[in-house]
Amino acid sequence: MKPPRHDWLPSVDPLQHPLLLKALPMVALSVLTLWLLEMPHQLIGRWDLIGMPLASAVMLLAAWALYRRPAWSTPAMLCVMAVTGLYLQGVVFLNLFAPSSNHLYSLLSTAQFMPLFYLAAFAGFQRGAPLLCWLQYGGLVVQLVASLAYPRLDEPNLLMQAKAGILLAQPTFILVLTFMVRLRRELAERDREHHQGKERLLAMLSHEIRGPLQTMLSSVGLLSARPLDASATRAVQRLEAVAVQLDRHLRDLLAFNQLDNPDLPIEHRSYDLPALVRSSGEQHLPQARQQGLELLLQLPAEAPEGQPPHPWHHAQGDPDRVRQVLDNLLVNALKYTPHGRITVTLQPDPSRTSWACLSVRDTGPGIDADEQARIFQPFVRLPEARQGGREGSGLGLAIAARLTDRLGGEIHVDSVPGQGSCFTVNLPLNLP
Repeated sequence: MKPPRHDWLPSVDPLQHPLLLKALPMVALSVLTLWLLEMPHQLIGRWDLIGMPLASAVMLLAAWALYRRPAWSTPAMLCVMAVTGLYLQGVVFLNLFAPSSNHLYSLLSTAQFMPLFYLAAFAGFQRGAPLLCWLQYGGLVVQLVASLAYPRLDEPNLLMQAKAGILLAQPTFILVLTFMVRLRRELAERDREHHQGKERLLAMLSHEIRGPLQTMLSSVGLLSARPLDASATRAVQRLEAVAVQLDRHLRDLLAFNQLDNPDLPIEHRSYDLPALVRSSGEQHLPQARQQGLELLLQLPAEAPEGQPPHPWHHAQGDPDRVRQVLDNLLVNALKYTPHGRITVTLQPDPSRTSWACLSVRDTGPGIDADEQARIFQPFVRLPEARQGGREGSGLGLAIAARLTDRLGGEIHVDSVPGQGSCFTVNLPLNLP
């Protein structure tokens, strides 16, 4: 695979977005705490009085930006790295060229925090981390070489040793982290090749099985068109049901295997979420009526005239994948609801702005508490389903869970045995 032309440009890894949301506030509070603890003992210099609170403020602002606008993750993290790097360079400069009484302590403590800068760059950025680290180290080299070339007359030997140690130790961290990232990429490439081989095998088997399957369905169709007695009609119907079920199993298996693909494409285009929910519900309405069930759609009211439409009318993401999640949840509800109703609800997420909450509630038998933890695992079929003779591959909910994760959302179930189940999907309206 040909590498991107701008592979050296910094870009935040989308998979690290949840980690950055948690880590940035924690680091900011830690820096503020250290500043408050060292200030009474006069262990911080003039630059620290401004630089540490400024770095903390930038980290908190970046965390807020990541929460409100995930698409701003790369500029926000670049601001954090720039301010943090400038602060560290400033500390080194003052300790080398305008030393205070505790300059040796300050220089050594700064050298201890420098590897955290490198680690943050490699952990947060998908591309461009080596460039950021070598730029930071280059600034240190310029300052340390200048101070070594023109040392002060009263400079202690310990300070000389500290400078040499910083010069020699810092590249080691960068090289080790670079090696680990390259190793991770090689493992990911091997995993991708393994998946492609498995995908080709399943595609070949599916093709070989679907050929005879389609022939079987055609023959069953010809038989059902002829006048048959009651027993023959039931036999033909059983053959058709088995063939259709086998075809559905093959589709589920191929869809589930596709979700293991690390290069699974997720589209980013505008779509109308309420219209998508309405269309999916109307598609399953005939099946619900055939089973004697009531299918209700509870969608939000339209915005009054003169007011801007709600963001979910122009959500950004992959509508086909969202529809697949909802379809799988509706098929599951139709399968396990013998009587009563199924309710599909779309509403804003109460805990997060620019998120939607989509739920499918049924009046089925419900799920035991000890079974809810594994309901989204592949090939899991509950004892009630097997005893009730319900056909299924055990992949429907697993596919819905993996797709939801790929869409940057969350899925969970609330269920009470004997009272039904409610599957809830929380989705971002602007997928980063």
